[in-house]
Amino acid sequence: MTNVSTNFLFANLANLREIINLENLNTINTTSIAGMFKNCVSLTNLDLKKFNTTKVVNMNAMFYRCLSLINLDLANFNTVHLSNIPYHLFYKYYNLSHLVLGANTYLNPESNRPNLCRAIALPTVPRPGTKIPGTNRHISSSHWVAISGYQRGQKYSSDELVNLNSHNQTNTYEWDSLPRFTRTIQTHTATRTINIYQPNGEMHTETQTATIFHPMIINNDGTRTYGSWSNANWQKYTLPQIVGYEPSQKEVSVQVISASTSDQTVDIFYNQRSQKVTIQYLDQQNKIVKTQEISGYAGDPLVYRLPAGYQVNEATTNPTTIVANKDNQQTIPAQVQHQSYTRQERKTLTRNIVVHFPNGLQRSYSSNRNFSAQYSD
Repeated sequence: MTNVSTNFLFANLANLREIINLENLNTINTTSIAGMFKNCVSLTNLDLKKFNTTKVVNMNAMFYRCLSLINLDLANFNTVHLSNIPYHLFYKYYNLSHLVLGANTYLNPESNRPNLCRAIALPTVPRPGTKIPGTNRHISSSHWVAISGYQRGQKYSSDELVNLNSHNQTNTYEWDSLPRFTRTIQTHTATRTINIYQPNGEMHTETQTATIFHPMIINNDGTRTYGSWSNANWQKYTLPQIVGYEPSQKEVSVQVISASTSDQTVDIFYNQRSQKVTIQYLDQQNKIVKTQEISGYAGDPLVYRLPAGYQVNEATTNPTTIVANKDNQQTIPAQVQHQSYTRQERKTLTRNIVVHFPNGLQRSYSSNRNFSAQYSD
């Protein structure tokens, strides 16, 4: 569109809520845009930063009775050629709370006549405490405040903003307001540290972290409103099995976290576990001739009490120490054999010879013989 006039182009469209692709509207040769959006009572947002208004001389009542309009972007508006002030530009424009003005956007081109701002009719900011519709904010002072640009933080009444002619860059202005409340999240984190002291002297650490949260509303008066806490817990931890040892506790139980739960440390120690040993004495035919029950710890020597009449079978090797297993009880076979005895007998035989002579005399002769014998059973 290259018409020199867009007067009342969208005027009186009472149900119009949104206008899209306004950037395609060519206003480079347009000289009058008066009443262009007049009586668009349902329109809430207008982004006119692409409008070229360098030749515009008349924009009277452009936003007349835009009762619902909240956001207006005039970042590219050039009003230096206006032939007079834009009468009733914002007439009955009660809800405008976000306004962007460009470096060449002067709402009152006749700044030497500041009283004319009333004719432009930018409504005053509502009184402090008034809730801004559609937000959780309320008016903190009856001023506009610059939220961007070099004027950031400066406050102006509606009349002062209309007469402002010192801005040389785009500035954004909003009603001076504060949040009626602030929504946030409060969290609580608790950590459980499980220290596992292993038999070899090393320490292994398991760390469990659980976080809960609840919504929190901070009101303007400093009071706070809390929602319900979420749910979280430390998981159950089962101690690993080490053969021959028993942990000081078999598991660390699951625990539900609350806001009062503090960090915890759990120390686990492993102690040697007594082993039950059954020794079965087996003869050379692998028949059990005796059983022996003993208790002890891994590494303790095995003390054999052999059955009477038996000895260790030297052809086999029997365990000498207790070895741990996961069942903590075991049966050990011990090979034995009948005990062998060596017996030695000695005997001496004596032969005596007596010789009788005719003369009545006699003479004796004696000889000994020693005999020995050895027997094995």
